[in-house]
Amino acid sequence: MPVASYPNLGTFSEAEQQLINEVGKGAEADLHQTQSLGGGEGRQAVSAGVIRMLCLGQHPEGRQLGHVRVIGAQIKGPLHVARAYLPIPLRFTSCTFEEALDLSDARASQPIEFIDCDLPLLTAHRLESRADVVIERVRLPGTLALAGAEIAGDLRV
Repeated sequence: MPVASYPNLGTFSEAEQQLINEVGKGAEADLHQTQSLGGGEGRQAVSAGVIRMLCLGQHPEGRQLGHVRVIGAQIKGPLHVARAYLPIPLRFTSCTFEEALDLSDARASQPIEFIDCDLPLLTAHRLESRADVVIERVRLPGTLALAGAEIAGDLRV
């Protein structure tokens, strides 16, 4: 059931609203869910547009964001933050990105972390990071492209 909306993103799903609320409170957003049939864990889907908005430090209610920490989300659509400024720490743990992630020409002043995620493709040509970039235990059947990237912190792959 949709619960809220934001210009250019339409109406938020319940999972997206949960993500927005948790990140707005400074908490980790754990989007694992237990499915009623079979009892296995599933992932709640959120649009790449909502993730992008949060990565840029924007919140629909104008809240100041300290970080974005997402656990167990299924991220639908391509996540393009190319040529963007990423002002807050970003951590994605056990997330599935359905489409490519593009960080080309982005500038980050805080750490960017992908831990135990599924990424079909990660492009970060000319990424400028003043902090760590972590890509650990990531299943990446496509390319990891970092040509021309400048990372002042540690690069952990």
